[in-house]
Amino acid sequence: PGGWFGVATVALATLAACWVAPLLLPRRAESGRPPGARRRWARAVVTGVLLVVLLGVLLRPPQLARIATGWPPPGWRLVMCDVGQGDMLALSTGAPDSAVVIDTGPDPDAADRCLRELGITTVPLLLLTHFHADHVEGVPGVLRGRQVGAVEGTVLDDPPGEAARVTAWAAGAGVPLLRAGRGERRSAGAELSWDVVSP
Repeated sequence: PGGWFGVATVALATLAACWVAPLLLPRRAESGRPPGARRRWARAVVTGVLLVVLLGVLLRPPQLARIATGWPPPGWRLVMCDVGQGDMLALSTGAPDSAVVIDTGPDPDAADRCLRELGITTVPLLLLTHFHADHVEGVPGVLRGRQVGAVEGTVLDDPPGEAARVTAWAAGAGVPLLRAGRGERRSAGAELSWDVVSP
């Protein structure tokens, strides 16, 4: 199960396994050790192994997730992130940990989760097509723990409240906020380039 219920379930199952596993070992005293020493040592080893497994399940490092799930596939080019109502696209720059992100959806956690599952730690450009909440409220999730080169948006600050929030988030992260201009040509990596037809 997902969410905190899932975390609590996995944690309780891990703790239960830590206490039950040593009980399955045969009881016998070894020379030079008290009878309970072997059980304590076995319990410590089993606890350590299960805690490492628990951390792997909870943190899901991208390299481990890729081995376990096959996601993202090798050589991926474009991913449309599941962020609920709204849009978020990730375009691979060709580097395994880098993507240009277009819009962010309405939920910072969903935006962050999508990029974590892709293993993205560098975003050369976060492009915002317009400032409606279902396209920009996830900006803090993209900025979370990543190196972002710039945020680029439209010249139309509408709605003004959302545009101001994006400006504040970018300033708080020390990321420059750019305005798209007609005819602008940009690229990221060797295989990704685009033209601005209209801002």
